[in-house]
Amino acid sequence: MYSMAGSGFPSPAFQQRATEGRRPDRNISSHSSTCTAPCRWWPSSTATSPTSFLTSHAQTSRSWWPSNSILQRQTLNKSLPKFAQIFEDSNQSLLSIVKKLFKEEEWSDEKWKNPTEVHNIMGYGRTDEYPQFTECRRAVVRTTVLLGIIDKEKKHIWVVSLGDSDAVCGRMLNVKLTPLMLSDRHNCSNDQEARRLAEEHPGEEHPVYYGRLLGFLAVTRALGDHQLKVKSRPFAQRILAYAYPSLVPSGNWKEYDERGNVTPPYLSARPVVQQYDLVPGDMLIFASDDLRDSMNRIPAKDGEKLRSSRKRCIKWQSGLL
Repeated sequence: MYSMAGSGFPSPAFQQRATEGRRPDRNISSHSSTCTAPCRWWPSSTATSPTSFLTSHAQTSRSWWPSNSILQRQTLNKSLPKFAQIFEDSNQSLLSIVKKLFKEEEWSDEKWKNPTEVHNIMGYGRTDEYPQFTECRRAVVRTTVLLGIIDKEKKHIWVVSLGDSDAVCGRMLNVKLTPLMLSDRHNCSNDQEARRLAEEHPGEEHPVYYGRLLGFLAVTRALGDHQLKVKSRPFAQRILAYAYPSLVPSGNWKEYDERGNVTPPYLSARPVVQQYDLVPGDMLIFASDDLRDSMNRIPAKDGEKLRSSRKRCIKWQSGLL
């Protein structure tokens, strides 16, 4: 199962590379459903139960999460570098195509100050005649990634997370459906991510301010968004900026200079790979941050209905219905 949240274009090589990354282990299989065996499907009579479950999870703080004695977890970034490299290579391929279309000697050319010249170069939508705009758009938009791989014995799941989507395991503990997190949230609310950014950019003001990366972006890891990754300011501020709509507001560049935030990349494309044990009856939910945020805005009167649905689901899981 996988989820790619955001308005992004996966690179042409992404699916091929991902497939190649699974070939060495024949016991690994991919499942493209929201709830995958051995997870039990939600019964049709309690269609709102997944929403109730996510509501409970969305209101839960990280400090509450159960210990590793309940959910066996292993971070595998060091043991699976080639697998993680697939995503970084895919991310880099988006930029490589653009650099082939626009040579380095063009980046500082005065023609980029002329709107008519820019329009003639980019084409803006005429993809057959002018591929420049389409390829640039693929490099400046972003997507997060959430990938789950379950072995054929259905005893283990490998979760690959890049961004702030959520992978949640619902497990019955003492006749109570308990949400267990399977993924990290790579956004500015994660203290570990904020510390990582500070360590990667010493000697300058913290890249996270106003609660956002460089003052405007919530996530700290994603594919695309190369305006925050390329080291060349002319390339980011001119060529990529003309792939409308631009990610970085035009007035932000001056602010970055004043703050000393001039050492990209600030946005990482490095995923986190973690392995977990599964037990019969586990439920898996893969969801984007939009679903999580919407759960936090549910009115109190609707929340009571959702809680009732959740109680029915627990009874069904326990064989009482």
